[in-house]
Amino acid sequence: MNMPEALRKLALPLLVAFAVLYLFGMRSWVATGALLVISLAVLYLGVSSTLQGARQAQDARDTGERAFRYAGRDFRVFVDDKDEVWLRAADVKRFVAHGQSDAVLAQRYPSGFGRVHPQLDACYLHHTALRDLLVNSNANNSKINNIEAVQRFLLWVQKDVLGMVRFERGMAKAASPATALSTRQRRPAAKSRRMVRAHWFVRHWRGEVGLMAAVFGGALLVGSASWAVHLLRGPVDITLHYRWSALIHVAQLAVVSGGMYWWGRGVLHSTQRWVAAERSLLVALFATVIGFGGVLYGLSTMIDTEKQYFLTDFATIMLDADNKPKVQFDAKSNRILLDGELGFGSTNRVRALLAGHSQVSGIELKSYGGRAAEGFALMELIVENNLQTYVKAECMSACVYAYVGGWPRHVASTAQFGLHRSGYAWQAAGKERNSSDEAFAANLRSVGVDEAFIHRGLEPSIHGMYEPTAQEVLAARLGTAEWK
Repeated sequence: MNMPEALRKLALPLLVAFAVLYLFGMRSWVATGALLVISLAVLYLGVSSTLQGARQAQDARDTGERAFRYAGRDFRVFVDDKDEVWLRAADVKRFVAHGQSDAVLAQRYPSGFGRVHPQLDACYLHHTALRDLLVNSNANNSKINNIEAVQRFLLWVQKDVLGMVRFERGMAKAASPATALSTRQRRPAAKSRRMVRAHWFVRHWRGEVGLMAAVFGGALLVGSASWAVHLLRGPVDITLHYRWSALIHVAQLAVVSGGMYWWGRGVLHSTQRWVAAERSLLVALFATVIGFGGVLYGLSTMIDTEKQYFLTDFATIMLDADNKPKVQFDAKSNRILLDGELGFGSTNRVRALLAGHSQVSGIELKSYGGRAAEGFALMELIVENNLQTYVKAECMSACVYAYVGGWPRHVASTAQFGLHRSGYAWQAAGKERNSSDEAFAANLRSVGVDEAFIHRGLEPSIHGMYEPTAQEVLAARLGTAEWK
């Protein structure tokens, strides 16, 4: 029984035991983590043979590795560009029960043992080294402990393996030397060394790099790229450079999510090759958990509804398709007239109008709201320019943020105010105030608005609205002057 089969029999009972304990209340993070690891192990071990077979078939197509059968066992054989025949060391060692490690064999046969192709992680033994290994090794290291059995095995290698390979190569060269040369040139071994550095990202995606390079090298690249994008996002004023800010947010989601998926997928494919080369299954198990984690994190952007809405929102901002108000100057009253939704770009429009009309003394607001960031930015712009604010129609949500910045704050009897907690329309209503709500409450307190009014105004969620009358607005000191 090989190691995967043994672990598969052990993993399934452990999974059942942990699942029972989990269902009956043992839900600590240790139990949850163990259940997740064992579940992934069972999943991986359950399909490992299929994956390994598919990978071996792919390797055979890509590298020319072939399988021969002797005494009920498979021996994988590789023929290099010089027509030298190499047998996979793991197959030979398993057949003869040889106990020497790969490091010892590499030292003993420096030119007859090692890797023979960049797409094959396994080590191979040259046929001449095989003869020396079997003839001169101690009998305690081999179950082929008589000369006759050794001679039969070596005769099979010489006659069936080497004979068949050389016969096929001779026939191919006699039939078409040009075709044989072309076939040899198509081998990845002849050109892969030149392409390793240029196409590392593609090779990682395909799982053609070493497992340690895939795990640590890929993690370093994704982590560095994510940190770089995070640093770019910090100093950007979202209302002044909203398109650039949205682009950075999208880039961050793409780098983190896409990078994690790329990294996890590469690790999983490299793990398949690691298992196919019959290397440490424990390392493969941990790499599988890491790879699945990366893939699942990367796919979360595609399946997470909230992230999908965010991406759609950011795409709208990047295309400068956000709704913006009409902003114009009224020469008779020396006021700016703002009418419409406060989408990204609204404050920039008011700022541009102020730059061309230094005589502006106030701004009349008419808006059902919009972006909280634009409401705060417009409030700061109004404060900087010492503008008065006027409302005689609707002024709700983010519009109220801007209205607070004026002095005095005029309100007509026909005014319609609306206050609520901030948020996104697609999100479920939360019970707690967020940072925008606390900042708005602080601004209201700084201009002397009644605390009970503030509390009442921030009770409704994004899906509700508190609509005080003009008299209530004046009584709470949100409005400071009646506009007739």
